[in-house]
Amino acid sequence: MRDVPVASAVNELKAIIDLFRSSIRLAKAIQEIQRLSLAVYTLEGSERIIRIHDLVQLLLQSKLIATAERKHWLEMVICIFSKASKGIGDPESPRNWARWDQFISHIEFMEGFAAQYGLLNATLLDASTRAAAYVHACGLYEKAANMRKRTWDQRKALLGEEHSDTLASMANLALTYQNQGRWTEAEKLGIRVSETRQRVLGEEHPETLISIGNLASTYQNQGRWTEAEKLEIRVSETRQRVLGEEHPNTLSSMGNLASTYQHQERWEEAEKLEMRVLETRQRVLGEEHPNTLISIGNLASTYQNQGRWKEAEELTMRVLETRQRVLGEEHPNTLSSMGNLASTYYEQGRWKEAKKLGIRALETRQRVLGEEHPDTLSSMGNLASTCYGQGRWKEAEELIMRVLETSQRVLGKEHPHTLVRMNILAFTWKAQGRNAKAINLLEQCIHLRSQIIGADHPSTVSSSAALTQWQRENLETGAALHTF
Repeated sequence: MRDVPVASAVNELKAIIDLFRSSIRLAKAIQEIQRLSLAVYTLEGSERIIRIHDLVQLLLQSKLIATAERKHWLEMVICIFSKASKGIGDPESPRNWARWDQFISHIEFMEGFAAQYGLLNATLLDASTRAAAYVHACGLYEKAANMRKRTWDQRKALLGEEHSDTLASMANLALTYQNQGRWTEAEKLGIRVSETRQRVLGEEHPETLISIGNLASTYQNQGRWTEAEKLEIRVSETRQRVLGEEHPNTLSSMGNLASTYQHQERWEEAEKLEMRVLETRQRVLGEEHPNTLISIGNLASTYQNQGRWKEAEELTMRVLETRQRVLGEEHPNTLSSMGNLASTYYEQGRWKEAKKLGIRALETRQRVLGEEHPDTLSSMGNLASTCYGQGRWKEAEELIMRVLETSQRVLGKEHPHTLVRMNILAFTWKAQGRNAKAINLLEQCIHLRSQIIGADHPSTVSSSAALTQWQRENLETGAALHTF
């Protein structure tokens, strides 16, 4: 093999990489890469795979090569590697996860070398962004947050605060924070991205609408449903006009708005919108697409809250089985389906099945997501409700006290989920005959609910009706004792 000077090899290889854009000249390009001993082209089953040659790694590590030349070689390898990463496929699609799993260690290797030489490379950051999207889609939120924070910091240094790629990294990090239950941090980043994109890109730019939609989702998680609804309607109407009725982003907006209607207990509006989104997603995306499964799960939740438990159970079972097969047993979305099915069993009075599945969901969430993740707290609250339904009030009280204290600290004393747990504790005390404590706590709950979700919200109305009944019973009991 002839000697090739480093600088000319870099230029030559960049020209070869350009050949990847042409399928006709691909074989010729691969031959040249192999001739330079930079990569190996192999067949594994029916797949053709390009592997970076071990000698390239040894060359990069060699102390005999000057640092400047090593940087050139590193840039050359990054160029090959990043181009190859684009051919793996959508990192958020489960069908590509096995290949992305093999890719992650190589990304980390490249990032380590780039950090060693102080190299900020836009192409490598693109590949890192795709790899982080895969990690996030797998539900590995802590790792995804670390990867996305690192990419955001590097893009700020390389491209500047307001570059579109930097803003995309910030938005991705906010989304991961949201899934970790770090809603205050997600909100802060979400507002920053949204305001910058509105100023730089315009009100109706697709990326601006994504930012506004993500911020609305954060508000929804914080229990700020009126604010969420306002933003979701704005995004949905704009996307229908700009992108069309059946664009995936339009469907996401409509689905998010339906979820907000659910939280507001506007069941008929939620069902109508969910049915529309589901039917379109099944036709456009397919039966097992992750977004289609989200729609089926949301519709099942609406059926459950409407008392249509058999329909809810059938849909939830369908989603759970598909997610277990496609996403895996411990994926956060699979665990959500498991928790939802346990809730459906609870509503039907199938306490044994509800408790068994609830414990399984709780223990897995504690291990995978952490003790204080909002989803873990939901599992614990649901398990407390099951114990209450079984008449195991002491056990229910211990669980709900624990989850209420954590919710007050993590979510805030006025978060709607915290108030739900306060309501359950009041009912638990009432069942134990601790009437004064139960009435006092329910009065506090109603006062906060009236302020936060409104006096006319069905949950507030239901609690108020229970309080009136308890107070009447208390008076009647007192009168009977006085007569006696």
